[in-house]
Amino acid sequence: LLHGPPGCGKTLLARALATESSAAFIPINGPELVTKWHGESEEKLRDVFARAQKAQPAIIFFAPKSTGIN
Repeated sequence: LLHGPPGCGKTLLARALATESSAAFIPINGPELVTKWHGESEEKLRDVFARAQKAQPAIIFFAPKSTGIN
């Protein structure tokens, strides 16, 4: 769990960790998962974890808002 103000290197650290451990890096912006339709957010979250399972080992990085991590 990484915590800190914007711009302190959380994404960079997570990406470096994934590279050094030969793991897939899957960045997710919080707004990508949120929708107004019933059940759609849950489906998107299941898809993220299914993608991570196919790409094992994987690091899923959740960013709270759009930070240009893709």
